Amino acid sequence: MKKEQIQNTEIRKAEVRDRTDVGATGTFLAKISGLGEGSQIVYYVSPYGSGAKAGFIGVPELGTQVLVCKPSGSNEWYYMGSTFAPEIVEEGETAGTPPFSRVDPSINKVSGVPSKILLHGNNGQGLEISDEQDGKTTNNIKTELTSSNGKKITMHDSPGIDAIKLDSGNNASITLTQNPQNNPQKSAASIEVDCNGPQLHVCRESDLEMKVLGGGRELNIHNSANGVPWGNFQHANPINPAGNVNVQSDWGDVNIMSKSPLMGRIFIETINPAGQTQLIQLKTNSVNGGIVLQTNGTLAIDATNIAMNSRGNVAIGCNGLFSVEALGGMTVQTPAKIDLEGTTVNLAPGAAATPTIPVEPIITATTATPLNTNDYFGRGLE
Repeated sequence: MKKEQIQNTEIRKAEVRDRTDVGATGTFLAKISGLGEGSQIVYYVSPYGSGAKAGFIGVPELGTQVLVCKPSGSNEWYYMGSTFAPEIVEEGETAGTPPFSRVDPSINKVSGVPSKILLHGNNGQGLEISDEQDGKTTNNIKTELTSSNGKKITMHDSPGIDAIKLDSGNNASITLTQNPQNNPQKSAASIEVDCNGPQLHVCRESDLEMKVLGGGRELNIHNSANGVPWGNFQHANPINPAGNVNVQSDWGDVNIMSKSPLMGRIFIETINPAGQTQLIQLKTNSVNGGIVLQTNGTLAIDATNIAMNSRGNVAIGCNGLFSVEALGGMTVQTPAKIDLEGTTVNLAPGAAATPTIPVEPIITATTATPLNTNDYFGRGLE
């Protein structure tokens, strides 16, 4: 630009009076200093635009003090930028919040100079690029996108955090860590999902898998809910159950297997010795159902009492030694035959009569209505 063109370019202060853009051409009205009380058309200027849809647009708000210019040889006024000048206060009025503090009250807090790049809307939503650090206690290097009511996406590069966090603003978040330093609560390369509400993982057309591969450790599913917040403790209110772990298949099998080439064991156990009503039940409801216990080794049953009840036949086959030991130490060897024919056979003479075996061995009254704890107690995955 030639020297005479620069000299002929006018730069003036102005105040935005009307943001209405009738022709959608990127204009607003402003009262320009030195041109009387009327408003002039000002064309918006962006740091980036294109001949297509790309562009950066941020038209200043009403009352904003701006700078405008009229280039040499032109009759149009163009927007240069907002001044962030303090508001003009009439006599007797109190000045408002300084312009920088309106956008972010803490913008100068750490080092005394602005250490953030901000793009904010009037409702608080916006983008923040922070380089805050004082070399002592504060290291707040991050890029953060925030909504008007507290939703956030944060990429935090401070050594103690070093993570990406997606936060709903309502105690629901997903955190992906890179390599946090000196933070015992966080591990490197981890994913943490945390929420107060329910979590739902859905796959509609393929598989849903959870895997721990060769370099990992354990896969844990742990329910610590005691039901107290729901008015339920230890199944006191089965209508609203809590604390259960449910595995359910609507159309296929439920498989629990160990494929270990070394020590492969499967444990099903109630482990609290103070438990009041503990039960492990294997049950089929179909008339054609069955339960099979099969092993190539030893099948051992060790209990204080053993109750067996058959509505049909009982068949016991043995290819080797068959022995029955009772209180008197009686031994019956193969071939052996016990034929009741309506008569009670007591294998321990002199002992008390065999007690009647109830069809439902465990019935307890945990509420006003007796509950059959042989039946499934939770809601399942419905």
